[in-house]
Amino acid sequence: MSNRAVPLLVGLVAVVGGLATGCPSEIAAPGCKGPSCKVVEEDAEPPRLFVDPPFGLGFDCVTIGCDLERRMVVENRGGGTISLSLVRLSVDTSTDFTVRTAAGPLPVDAASAVEITPDTPLELFVRYVPSDGNADQGNVLLNWHDAKVAFDDAVLEVVELPLSTRALGDAVAVADTVRLNFGFVPVGGYASRAVSFNNAGSDGVLSVGPVSLEDGTLPVFIEPVAEAWGVQFANPGEAKDVVVNFRPDSVGTFTGAIMVLTNDGGAPAIRVEVAGTAVADPDAAPEVRSLDFQAIRVGTTRTLPLVIRNDGGAPLTLQGRVESGAGVTLGGTDPIEVAPLEQTTVLVTWSPTAGGPLAGRLVFATNDPAEADIAVDVSGFANAPQLSVAPLNIDFGSVVQGWTTEGRSFLLSNTGFGELTISTIAFEIGSSSQIRFVEVPNLPIKLSPGEPPVPVTVVMEASTLGTQSAVVLVGTDGVDGPVGQAGIGRLQVGGVVVTCEQGCPVSNGTPSCGTGECRIGSCINRFHDADNGFGNGCECGEDLVPGGAGTRRDVDGVCSGLNIGTLNDSDNPRSTTFTGTLHDEQDVDLFFYRANDQSQFLNDDYGARVDLISAPAGMRLFARFAGAGTGCGGENQRSGPVGPGGGLQGRGNNTSDNSEDVTVWVEWAPGSAPQCGNYTVRFRADNDN
Repeated sequence: MSNRAVPLLVGLVAVVGGLATGCPSEIAAPGCKGPSCKVVEEDAEPPRLFVDPPFGLGFDCVTIGCDLERRMVVENRGGGTISLSLVRLSVDTSTDFTVRTAAGPLPVDAASAVEITPDTPLELFVRYVPSDGNADQGNVLLNWHDAKVAFDDAVLEVVELPLSTRALGDAVAVADTVRLNFGFVPVGGYASRAVSFNNAGSDGVLSVGPVSLEDGTLPVFIEPVAEAWGVQFANPGEAKDVVVNFRPDSVGTFTGAIMVLTNDGGAPAIRVEVAGTAVADPDAAPEVRSLDFQAIRVGTTRTLPLVIRNDGGAPLTLQGRVESGAGVTLGGTDPIEVAPLEQTTVLVTWSPTAGGPLAGRLVFATNDPAEADIAVDVSGFANAPQLSVAPLNIDFGSVVQGWTTEGRSFLLSNTGFGELTISTIAFEIGSSSQIRFVEVPNLPIKLSPGEPPVPVTVVMEASTLGTQSAVVLVGTDGVDGPVGQAGIGRLQVGGVVVTCEQGCPVSNGTPSCGTGECRIGSCINRFHDADNGFGNGCECGEDLVPGGAGTRRDVDGVCSGLNIGTLNDSDNPRSTTFTGTLHDEQDVDLFFYRANDQSQFLNDDYGARVDLISAPAGMRLFARFAGAGTGCGGENQRSGPVGPGGGLQGRGNNTSDNSEDVTVWVEWAPGSAPQCGNYTVRFRADNDN
């Protein structure tokens, strides 16, 4: 016997036909393959298997508790007789399916084969009883051949009829609690708690389990009986309970969790906390012993939760207070009661009003016999960055029109607490366009306290006469301070644009401002800038020559200088003085006079003399003494020089007429520093006075 599988097209009958060897006008019966093959007439109809329904069976009751049986009819819609030798489920068919016949046992071999004629169909019944939340499938297998052919000689036809269930919807697991609190249980005792898992889905079956202890959870939490933590199934709208026993083996508090697996794609593993204690008294256990508010800004508020558990088996009472810490407050100071193995959350708020670090403490009075007062430290840092500027304003003073001043800088620093961010630096609208920036840092810039100051440099470009002013606005995240409010610092800049004459006044002259600095443009007549410096202007006036209130002119360095006239040695006084000025290093003053030797009885003491009574260092005096009538001049014959306090003596005696023409030069020694040099010279007709 051989089998030939029929493709999975249920209800289609495979007919094997062929011409018998040597019988070209006759048709062999289906399944005929040997000498015993019976030849039938060409118009004889072979058997043909048909199954109703032709495409297998489907089941739409898929929840736990369903029990549905459906019928399929195996018919012979041809001629002759069908021998059905096998009816069974395929090996990969879910065990939730079973198959039977109403007529008796299922055929399993040739001996138990069932014959089916066109008038005697066979009813098969397939039953589906789902045992879990999974979709199921399988196949009913039929082996048959034409009954006219012996089983051993037949080619078996195999028909596969698929079985399937309706696609399940999604199961949705909802636990009625995620925490089991067993409270106080003495050592050796036990308590039971249950968590219920509801199937909130509309169609799928929920599987609940298996259940296990989370890693680290002590086995004081156990299943009530063996296998109680296996898999359970819940139809939509139904629930299954997972029961946990707590059996402490020592004094202490025990916490952990159980893990419950489900077929909910959104919650494949649900964690349920478990807690129990064998401690009879209240046991205060804050989660932390310190709170760090970290860095917050002055004027803002930050709130942190402080969780305090009761790990004991009796109610815990708490009453908190702020022992220290400016700006720290508690959400409430009334007494709080915490049930065994429960917790409370105390809200701690810090609202700093000044910058700097926080170091404070909270104290909670309790009825815990082991810790009557719980101390919790609080810390943090209040950011209060503050912009400081030096100087607070810049005054360029008077600036000559056409000039650009040198840059002057505001130095920006942070004298507060925490990092300062400078975000903008700009002139206020309406500020003079003649005041501008020449150095501004790249923004934004962050400054920590103690860092070097950041310069902001401005200049004034004086173009239009008059008062100029500007306000530099510095935008920061700093707190209010002397420089600014609401994060804006206001820095004043000003100056006055003036004319050259106003900005660079010159004594006895006019200024020149074209080079960008004050210089002497020119001196008025008879005045000179002897020291080549602007500060004292044209400080050096020419000599005041005798005559009336005095006439100012320069004493020339030639014989047209100043003629003193005639001094007689018999006159009283017999000398004169002159105070003059050398206005630069090239200036030379020349004086000429006649020293007349008059006859004096028994006292002819003639002796012409010139003295440089006073003069600055570097000034010197020369003189030429020549016979009367020689006249002025004779520079190459002069005597000297002498410096301040020195003098030169002429020739003469007391026995003859010694009148002389005296020429005097006052000048600077070579290499002397330029200055306005005032001097006094005394001219004498004798050497007595």
